[in-house]
Amino acid sequence: MKKNNDILAIVNAKSFGVEFLTANAADILGIPSKELFKDIRNINIVQKPGKDDRLSTIFERCAQTGKVEIVDEIKLHNFILNTDLYYRGAVACTIDDSGRRLAIALYDRTQEMERNHQLQEAFNAAEAANKAKTNFLANMSHDFRTPMNAITGFTLLIEKHSDEPEKVREYSKKISLASRSLLALLNEVLDMSKIESGTTTLDIKEMAMGILLEEINSVIGYQAKTKRQKYIVNTEGLEHDVFLGDKQRINEILMNILSNAIKYTGEGGRIEFTIIESESASEGFRDLTFIVKDNGIGMKAEYKEKIFEAFSREESHVNKEIQGTGLGMAITRNLVELMGGTIRVESEEGKGSIFTVNLRLQAVDEADVDFWKCHGIRRILFIDSKHSECEQLAEKLNIDGVDVMEAPTGFGALHLIDVCQAEDTPVDLVLVDQKVQNMTAPEIVKNIRAKDKSKSATTLIIVMADDFESIEDEAKEAGANDLLQKPLFISSLKQSLNDIEKRITEEKYEETENPLKGMKFLAVEDNDINADILTELLAMEGASVIRCVNGQDAVEKVKSSKEGDFDMILMDIQMPVMNGYEATILIRGLKDEWAQKIPIIAMTANAYADDIQKSYDSGMNAHISKPIDIRVVEKTIMEFKKA
Repeated sequence: MKKNNDILAIVNAKSFGVEFLTANAADILGIPSKELFKDIRNINIVQKPGKDDRLSTIFERCAQTGKVEIVDEIKLHNFILNTDLYYRGAVACTIDDSGRRLAIALYDRTQEMERNHQLQEAFNAAEAANKAKTNFLANMSHDFRTPMNAITGFTLLIEKHSDEPEKVREYSKKISLASRSLLALLNEVLDMSKIESGTTTLDIKEMAMGILLEEINSVIGYQAKTKRQKYIVNTEGLEHDVFLGDKQRINEILMNILSNAIKYTGEGGRIEFTIIESESASEGFRDLTFIVKDNGIGMKAEYKEKIFEAFSREESHVNKEIQGTGLGMAITRNLVELMGGTIRVESEEGKGSIFTVNLRLQAVDEADVDFWKCHGIRRILFIDSKHSECEQLAEKLNIDGVDVMEAPTGFGALHLIDVCQAEDTPVDLVLVDQKVQNMTAPEIVKNIRAKDKSKSATTLIIVMADDFESIEDEAKEAGANDLLQKPLFISSLKQSLNDIEKRITEEKYEETENPLKGMKFLAVEDNDINADILTELLAMEGASVIRCVNGQDAVEKVKSSKEGDFDMILMDIQMPVMNGYEATILIRGLKDEWAQKIPIIAMTANAYADDIQKSYDSGMNAHISKPIDIRVVEKTIMEFKKA
């Protein structure tokens, strides 16, 4: 039952002493009854919103003029309970046998006014959102048109200079770069739309932090180098390598923050990326803290509160030329919160920013004895002047049954290799740091390869580099099998060994002609332009294409075909009549065994994690996102051709 908060009073118009007052007044107003009875003007603390008129003034005016006054909105504040109540008031002066009196009636409108205030706040928020989206569309119009202008402009230049191969190659490269920029902008807008609709899901599985950081550092390191910035990565506080998490989304979070740090830090600036692992209150989980610190332009205090809002971009003379959708940090915050984490920012204009992300992830046991046995790795030699880095990795490798040796100099390493060969316990893998005393990494590699080609040729050598570009060609020419970005993780080392083994196998298996030559594909694509592009790209590789315009057409084609009519099916998803998922399910349900086993590869603009999962669930073998990269297509096809 609703509580009656109406207040009624009869007051002496001369003394303002109260003759009658409803019993609830003292509790509602938070003023002792004796003070109210003594003088009704003790409600003087209450003021009509937006005006200087106080109730005490209204009481006195009514007592003098004898007129009735109506007040539509009165805000009463109870200082004891710290609550607000809203009232409509009426004050009337009457004269009877007892003299002049004031009749005061205050009618409770709290719920009504609170609803009105909420509606007003919602209206203001909607108005602000609309304004932000209007600004966003204006920014997007500019940001989308910039790469589009490059694409159309360089296309015209290609037509004009079609007989000049060098210029055509140059313009084509620039068109490719502009296309990637356009795709990145589009992905960001679509990503935000998906998050706001609540349909974003996480793809939780084992992820190696080392491989994740290698992917991030290869991009961020290059970006920093182009601006002559110092990019420092500190992972000494990271104990585990493998966790359960959504690698793609964590990559997106860190790339957004680090790219912003590069973008908003000037030439020659400094960006520090630190990862700290600590114990968590949840058993089996670890707390990971990612800190990105820069000495860039920073931000104003008022913008710091809005940085995680969608469509928000700080406008200033310093950053007005920097492109962006204003969605990156909103996406970042939403993804962090989707993972149950937190993100905060500290910043001061002109002094830089610090972004801190906290995530709780489940750690995974990394022991893997079989991996090293399968790759024939029993002994590893670290050539590194920093003992602490070797020690941390040696601890983990020893658990897996790998013998680890250490040499701080190139000469010492060469001597150790001689001793091991003499004892018939050769070193299977040598890890050479880019910076070693008295001898460069390429010199060390060259000396190892020169010692005894019959023995050392089977030794794998990997160079651990801070700066790939400065050493890559020389190191590989000297005989290094691969280069790895520092800091080194077990996961990235394993990945490198797998890649080396794959390359060696491919070199032995290498075909003299194009690997796709002679292959026949059934391409299911409703869009004529996309179909023409795919047909041309595969024709350039020596393959032939049979096209179907929708899923139903593809099912009928498979029904009327026999094994060997085509080697694989390239399946679009969104098509009229029947989509790719439905078509695949029907093809897999056919009685012919070859139809159940033929590789079906999704080739679609549906590029989210749940889209990829739907492809697998329907019976497809792989997923390639549009726009098509022929190198990715060829690599994916070859995986199933060999199988």
